[in-house]
Amino acid sequence: MKETTGKVVKQRGIKMLFPLLAMMLGILLSVGVGDSASAAKKVWVQTSSTYYSYDNGKWVKSGESKDTYDKKGRNTVHESKNVDGATIRLLGGKEYKNVKSDKSVYTFDKKNRIKQRIEYFDGKKVEKSVYTYNSKGKVKTEKRYDAKNKKICTNTYKYDSKGNVVKKVTKAKGSKTTTTTHKYKYNKKIIVKDTVKYSDGSSEVWEYTNKGVLKKYTSKSSDYFSTTTYDSKERAVKYEYESSSYGSGIINYEYEKTSDGKVKKWTVAAYNGKSPEPRYLSSEETIDKNGNVTERIEYVSWEDTDENGDVVTGIVPWSKYVYKYKKVPTYTVK
Repeated sequence: MKETTGKVVKQRGIKMLFPLLAMMLGILLSVGVGDSASAAKKVWVQTSSTYYSYDNGKWVKSGESKDTYDKKGRNTVHESKNVDGATIRLLGGKEYKNVKSDKSVYTFDKKNRIKQRIEYFDGKKVEKSVYTYNSKGKVKTEKRYDAKNKKICTNTYKYDSKGNVVKKVTKAKGSKTTTTTHKYKYNKKIIVKDTVKYSDGSSEVWEYTNKGVLKKYTSKSSDYFSTTTYDSKERAVKYEYESSSYGSGIINYEYEKTSDGKVKKWTVAAYNGKSPEPRYLSSEETIDKNGNVTERIEYVSWEDTDENGDVVTGIVPWSKYVYKYKKVPTYTVK
């Protein structure tokens, strides 16, 4: 695992309200592309994302990511760029500062399974991962090596009779062995509850309907507790949190769609536990004829003091995302 710490571009002359909630909106409304096991079909995949921050009245590019697919539809390269740079700490303690580009290159075996992943920071190789599989085609081990080919750690996986991970053990050089466990509740073959526990005492619980639709997510750690509930389309409708750093609060999500079907608009009323006054976040998404989100613009509430000492408020742009897609064939893992 790697931790990232990047610089934040702020609106000049304006005191931004609820930056945490703006970040949550971006995560909860982000685009996701699913996998398919059918070799007879082609699917739309996202090939690039470009990110912008709103600064001093104009959009400023802050980063981008690109994905490359081969003729079989396999994602062979993922790369991202951060204009401001970031500090990244890899498992094992190695830290890289002011990283502006991150690239992962994947190779596959004859059964279309990922055989190896090599990661580069600013063009320099920093890590390699090698995978082995069990008789049922599930990942058995993941061994990670540093730039000098010295082993950093080994992840070992165990599965239940339905093929879902029940235990992950990580043995890392210079660190204590950690364990992640999953406890499932099934409705026949469908997971209706997944309880995840980590060695540090934190936990996550994912709850689903009998049809496999996500309905509730709970996260708990030593200083943070949150619960998110979802509607029948797996959209977040309520987010409750309690933290020693951010206090407590409730965010309610309301979804609206324009009559022409081209743009989707979301308005979010964010109620902080210390104030009865709501603050609003919103997001507008442009949809192409294939149903893909091609652009998303997010807005946040702001508060400032004018020259007379009076408090003024409003809603301003916060971030913009532009997406590109293409159709690729699906493939079967043998």
